[in-house]
Amino acid sequence: MRNQLPINERVAKNLKLIPKNLHGIYGELIENTLILPDTGNNSEYVELYKLLSDKIGIYLSNSNACIFEHDSSGVRTQFFRENKLDGRIDVSIPFHNVTNLIQLMALSLCSADTRMEYRKLLNPLYEDIPFIILADQVFSGNSLAGDCDALRHLLDLVGAPPKKIIAAVCRGTNAGIELLCKFFDSVIVVECIPDSMSVFSDKSKFFLLGSKGNEIRSLAKWFRKNLVPIGGLLERMEITLKDPEIGLWGVGHDGWLITTSSNTPNNSMPFLWYTPEDGKYVAPFPRVSSRLYRNDVWNIRPLLWDIIEKTFSCRGE
Repeated sequence: MRNQLPINERVAKNLKLIPKNLHGIYGELIENTLILPDTGNNSEYVELYKLLSDKIGIYLSNSNACIFEHDSSGVRTQFFRENKLDGRIDVSIPFHNVTNLIQLMALSLCSADTRMEYRKLLNPLYEDIPFIILADQVFSGNSLAGDCDALRHLLDLVGAPPKKIIAAVCRGTNAGIELLCKFFDSVIVVECIPDSMSVFSDKSKFFLLGSKGNEIRSLAKWFRKNLVPIGGLLERMEITLKDPEIGLWGVGHDGWLITTSSNTPNNSMPFLWYTPEDGKYVAPFPRVSSRLYRNDVWNIRPLLWDIIEKTFSCRGE
């Protein structure tokens, strides 16, 4: 839930913690953060379907594709509703979430005793129809690209024929879309996020190699050192994702200055969205996190890759 204090009060509270020599750059970065409307409005979903139809030749009213969503965001349901498409709750495959589909496919490889039972649930994988994976926002593209890569490996392992896999994205960065193009057969995107909103882009007036670079680095380092507690969410993310600089630049290491009307991506600089557990610092644009990165929460992706790697190793590939 977003903090109810007005943003000016949040910033004023935070300035009491931040060294005075960093007040100026802190205020500038917040003032220049791009506030995007939420993804998934009616026009974006309609445009996404139009692009799929015009550029890829897929007309979903003919049921000639399997539609999945990347995360459990509800984007698939909204996509069907806004385009008035039939079959929103049809279940040819038990899951509409691609991560859960990958999980089921991996489980089908685990035990000879249950393998055939799982395979019965995966019959549509053997049909000659493309897969479409819907995503609301793509920043680094790593997670979605990784899911596509895992999906291709698993399709091979379960003996399914090669699939045409398409990414359909409401909003994405150029770098993220370029990465997806290396993994997907086709990538459709409605809106590109401007490169100028990353401090690592030479198109940004806050480019790290520019005149303000040293101040931005100092602010990022001060925030990571003084406001990220041991065992807190940011540190857990760094450990789980094996990236010790998430607390400096956010997930993907791009230092985005972006938020939306209702949430802030964790790819943005952490001082924009992270409120430490002690509450002394209040994020200007708080994030509602979809994952907690706790040891007692099953992190499916590393486990899936372990299964895939072991299976390929057994096959001598």
